[in-house]
Amino acid sequence: MTFKSTHMALKAESVLKEQGIPFRLITAPKQITARCALLISVSGHKRLMEATGALSETPAQAADIYIKSDGEYVKM
Repeated sequence: MTFKSTHMALKAESVLKEQGIPFRLITAPKQITARCALLISVSGHKRLMEATGALSETPAQAADIYIKSDGEYVKM
């Protein structure tokens, strides 16, 4: 998940920690053109749905969501 700013990525990190949703805060790969240098990575569809649901009611909603498939990032 990418975010509109680094501030929003860090806010999302806080929300997901509070909700107990496992994630990784990582530097955006070169293949992803993001508005900020950080993104949140989650494993699996279920966790993605949990994370987007938790963030949907906050200002820290994801700007874009990508899925990694065969080494490539595909925008959803």
